[in-house]
Amino acid sequence: MNWKYGVGIYRKEFIIDKSNKNRIISLLFDGVYQDATVYLNGEKLGNNYYGYIPFEFDITNKVNIGEVNTLLVRVDNSAQPNTRWYSGSGITRDVWISSLPPIHVASNGTYIVTDSLENNIASLSITTEISNSAAVDSEIEIKNKIYSPDGLLIASMSEKMTIGTGLNNALIKQNLSIRNALLWSPEHPCMHQMITEIIVDGIIEDQYVTPFGIRTLYFDADKGLLINKEHIKIHGMAIHNEAGQLGAAVPIKVWKRRFEKLKGMGCNAIRTAHNPADPLILDLMDTMGLLCMDEFFDEWTICKWSKSRGTKEVPPRGYAEHFDRLHIKDSETIIRRDRNHPCVILWSVGNECEEVNTVDGWEVMKELRDICHRMDPTRPVTEGTNMLAHNSKYTYEKFMEYQDVRGFNWVNIWNDRAELFYEPDKIRHPAAPMVITETGGIPGSRGNYPLLDRRSGSNSPFKVTPYYAWPVEASKHMRFIETRDYISGVFYWTGVDYMGESPYPFRSGEHSPVDLAGFIRDNWYFYRSMWMRKEPTVHLLPHWNMDVEKGKIIPVICYTSCPSVELFLNGKSYGEKAYLYPAVGIDEWPNFDLTKPYANTDDLFLSWDVPFEEGELIAIGYDREGHEIARHEVRTFKEAKEINLKCDSACIKADGRDIAQLEISLTDEDGNLVMTAENELVVKVTGSGHLLVLENGNSTDHTMGKCETRKVHYGLLLAVIQSNRDEAGTIYVEVEGNGFKPRTLEIITK
Repeated sequence: MNWKYGVGIYRKEFIIDKSNKNRIISLLFDGVYQDATVYLNGEKLGNNYYGYIPFEFDITNKVNIGEVNTLLVRVDNSAQPNTRWYSGSGITRDVWISSLPPIHVASNGTYIVTDSLENNIASLSITTEISNSAAVDSEIEIKNKIYSPDGLLIASMSEKMTIGTGLNNALIKQNLSIRNALLWSPEHPCMHQMITEIIVDGIIEDQYVTPFGIRTLYFDADKGLLINKEHIKIHGMAIHNEAGQLGAAVPIKVWKRRFEKLKGMGCNAIRTAHNPADPLILDLMDTMGLLCMDEFFDEWTICKWSKSRGTKEVPPRGYAEHFDRLHIKDSETIIRRDRNHPCVILWSVGNECEEVNTVDGWEVMKELRDICHRMDPTRPVTEGTNMLAHNSKYTYEKFMEYQDVRGFNWVNIWNDRAELFYEPDKIRHPAAPMVITETGGIPGSRGNYPLLDRRSGSNSPFKVTPYYAWPVEASKHMRFIETRDYISGVFYWTGVDYMGESPYPFRSGEHSPVDLAGFIRDNWYFYRSMWMRKEPTVHLLPHWNMDVEKGKIIPVICYTSCPSVELFLNGKSYGEKAYLYPAVGIDEWPNFDLTKPYANTDDLFLSWDVPFEEGELIAIGYDREGHEIARHEVRTFKEAKEINLKCDSACIKADGRDIAQLEISLTDEDGNLVMTAENELVVKVTGSGHLLVLENGNSTDHTMGKCETRKVHYGLLLAVIQSNRDEAGTIYVEVEGNGFKPRTLEIITK
């Protein structure tokens, strides 16, 4: 890879076994960033520009069966800057070779739709696309078999037909009904499987597996999102495609760990900002019950100058230069790949595309919407639209008219919308469904609590905010969202930190509930307290090692779902407090609710002003009767003394791909996490695996990820360990640091 100029070449030799003679051989790439040109045995197969979509080539007549073949992939990411975030470069997703009989199901050639759910009967329509490369017409039987989540055959249908030679798009449409089917929803993500068999002369020539979910989907202008006719509020987070020091080629277990953290705070939806995700991520969202806003592009015909980060001498490059010739093909590719995923509830055809500021920008919006409707009429179309309330010259109304669900980005930052939010839009367009496609949440770094004077403001958009101000605006905004069903929900920016869109020396912003290393921040507990109301949550901040004199008044913040919370410092009570949410009126006079505690704030968090002294802070959460249901203890910690290891896998596959994620923490002699620790540790990996990267979540740490030495960040460090290929045995991990007793761990590979 020529790092200076962004051009790299991959070379691989492979042999196709002779048993594949007279079969259709294809080469499939799930994603190459970007402008990839592919050659086989010196012959050019073709080119694909967009780095986030799959593409494939039929190499049947170009591959040498039984002999060595040479594959070259030239990747050109030299046209910079072409994104506002870290895109990665090169082959970032899986590459496949497929061998199929002449008559086979086309790639992504099935389409399953739940037409209705009535009287416990699910009515499905199924479209199957068949390709025939045989030299003669053929009599075939197509059999589709539906299997339940527990593997039982619950429905089957077959159809006989004659398929002509050289036909690449023979469509077979079938309908069937399933009684008492298990439905897919975020709470119960039941995945079915359809196996399509193509039978010729009584022999199964091809089998094609399609995972899918049975569910209906509707966005109502007043009720919001309805899945299987039941209301679900979208509690969403946006993600980017990379993972800190791992770059853009991310093992799927990394995303699983991240998604588990997000689900743990009540998140039920993901926005794939601002491009189609790795297909493995869509599979993961299906099985984990995460809704998906599937996004296509970050720009259309106008290049965004924001990619140049204010440097006008460096003009932006990117997809806008190729939009006119590629957008139809690329949009169809995305929809065709993803339309069987039950997790996908919205097609987002763009993000803050600047055509919204032009008189004819609606034409692009309409064209993309029409493509989506043609390819998949079951899902609505949106776009993350910014500048909605900036001033009169922005956002032509016609642009919004062609969004099935109106998408709102950052409305709450403009003018009077800081108070009114989305009410003016509802009044003007009462019949239009809406979703908040992007807005800011609670900022703040893990373990860093700025204690600033209230008048130490800054004109910089990257100003430091005191920790006691972090939740104020987000709390007000969330109350509005959660108490209005006509708002389908929200996607906060972002769920996990990502590299980019930050001024040097920052690698990333620090505003997500999960950082670059996959560790949670304080704001994680705020979302949990609001999105998981039935689960008792109590969380205090800051830590109790603040660098202040004894007696200094420290604002103590508490995120809680409990009816009330009482705060103690070294045994002394600083009072019991409660906030008013949700505010519920009486249904009939005089049915007053006399059990709830008196509220002292309308914010969605609690705060106390406490004179600092070392010791122990305790927050006790009470139910309405005054019984303790949760507590959080924050102690003044001492010097770091112990290294602690927590691994997510005791055994991994010896395939050269599987990973284990090792969380490393530093604690004092009493077992308290030392949240100010920045000690340097060494992680040594031997045996049947290797260290893939170290990541600490510190956005200002530029240490190379593959280096075995790295500082912890506020007491925590992540090691990602990968197996060696075809090397079953044991991975030995040793973590050491100056002044610490070394800790060891063993991971089995099979």
